[in-house]
Amino acid sequence: EVGVTTVTEFRGRGFAAAATAGWASLPAHSGRILFYSTDRTNVSSQRVTQRLGLRLIGARLTIT
Repeated sequence: EVGVTTVTEFRGRGFAAAATAGWASLPAHSGRILFYSTDRTNVSSQRVTQRLGLRLIGARLTIT
């Protein structure tokens, strides 16, 4: 699983998508199921998933 935090001044420049794509292409991840996490309210992070052509596979529920 990967999630990316980007400093506010650097958002919207494609860095998170590039970092995620690089992470996913590592030979050590070959043949594994990879996950990218985002909050439902994080529109910027959801744009990363769109840019990379990822699909939603589920939502996480936390009960405290």
